[in-house]
Amino acid sequence: IALLRSILPDANRVWAENHRDLLTLYNNLLVYMVQADQVDAMQPVFVEANAAIARTGQQSSMQGLAIRQLQAVRLVKLDRFAEAETILTDVVARRRAVFGSSGGLAVDLLQLARAKMGMGKFGEAVVVLREAMPMSAERLGPATLPTLITGTTLAEALAESGDTVAAEAVLREIAPLISAISPAGPPHGALAKTRAIIRIRQGRMAEAAALLDEAERIFRASGPAGAAFLKPLPALRVRLAATP
Repeated sequence: IALLRSILPDANRVWAENHRDLLTLYNNLLVYMVQADQVDAMQPVFVEANAAIARTGQQSSMQGLAIRQLQAVRLVKLDRFAEAETILTDVVARRRAVFGSSGGLAVDLLQLARAKMGMGKFGEAVVVLREAMPMSAERLGPATLPTLITGTTLAEALAESGDTVAAEAVLREIAPLISAISPAGPPHGALAKTRAIIRIRQGRMAEAAALLDEAERIFRASGPAGAAFLKPLPALRVRLAATP
């Protein structure tokens, strides 16, 4: 991260007309910063990156869209869901118009659904995820991390919408694919967390508590890859405690 940031001034000068390499550099830096959870330090980089995007007219390029998606991911991490939804709605429209059905669009839709769920728009999230799920399976593969997380997120949105039967049906489809992955990692934790949400909605609190414990153990054992998945767990434990 430090190395990439150090070469940005020279890169902006040398690659002033080479928008692809310049924006790829910004995108790679921002990906590393997301992975390192350097959320607070990202905003100045986005200011520079968005200026480069505007200067080069690359708002609908693959690199430009990727940077905008990362900006929305940061906003979701900060619970600024409405701002993230606005950005991702634009990103989805632009990528759909330029690239059509694609793995990138499937991930955009997943992130858009997460923003909507953060605002309690579970029905809208279900619609978005039902489009994203088959697209992700076709373009990225049925057992890839984005597809599996899209599946658990769809099941969660269905459960929070009150349709626990449909939620469990989705999990029955993807659970064998997750179980086949070794060692256990974020998809296993996401599966346990989603099952916990279904049990909460069904009023089966003891089972939900055990599943939340399982999810937390898996996420913590997954290191940095699982850290981002821990954030929703305290709110779920509050829901458990508040239910007679």
